[in-house]
Amino acid sequence: FREIVRQLAALHVDFTAFQKNETARMAGDFPSIRAFMDFKYASFEGASHMRIQGVNVERAERVAISAAITKLTDEQDNIAQEASVSAFFADLARHCAAAPAVIMLDAYDRCAPSLQRWLLEHFLEALCFDRDQRPSQLVVVLAGRELPVFTHYLPPQECENMLRSVQQMSTWERRHVEECLRVHGFEYTPEIIDRFYWFVQQGLPPSQVVQAIESMQMAQRGRP
Repeated sequence: FREIVRQLAALHVDFTAFQKNETARMAGDFPSIRAFMDFKYASFEGASHMRIQGVNVERAERVAISAAITKLTDEQDNIAQEASVSAFFADLARHCAAAPAVIMLDAYDRCAPSLQRWLLEHFLEALCFDRDQRPSQLVVVLAGRELPVFTHYLPPQECENMLRSVQQMSTWERRHVEECLRVHGFEYTPEIIDRFYWFVQQGLPPSQVVQAIESMQMAQRGRP
């Protein structure tokens, strides 16, 4: 999920709930995972007496609140991870209510069997198969040399209505490379386009071309 969030966030998809939950999970803050209290717009200006969840602040000019990072138990971490997954789905649904999004998952056949089952029974179930709850403007692309037989999971008519099968993707052209650079906000020249397109001509998969573009983008942003 972190990689999906990272890539979609670069395209201005807001994953506030997911990020909050993951921050709390990494800090071992289990109470915040169950219920977040957002003080982003809170103002305590002029306050002389206040209490926040048992913390009493009186006539203080400066207040610093810190807590040691604790480690979640295995049970708590499982709950926290489930909460992060739910937050991811909620953030994505909120975005797709107003704008489209595409998630591309490559090399399905190289995933561990447990991950393949999770993708089918949880990820795709929530984002695609559940007609009542799935995001309205989301497309999920699942690619690989071997893919699931979806008729084992859905009635044939459902498969026909919601799935599109493509036996072989067309080869990227130079304009596709340029569009990918543009979408990622990359400052490019014709020479840079030619350089990336050369990799495509040598047989580099588009997913790896995108990764290379993202790496170059991060390096570009890191320049003084």
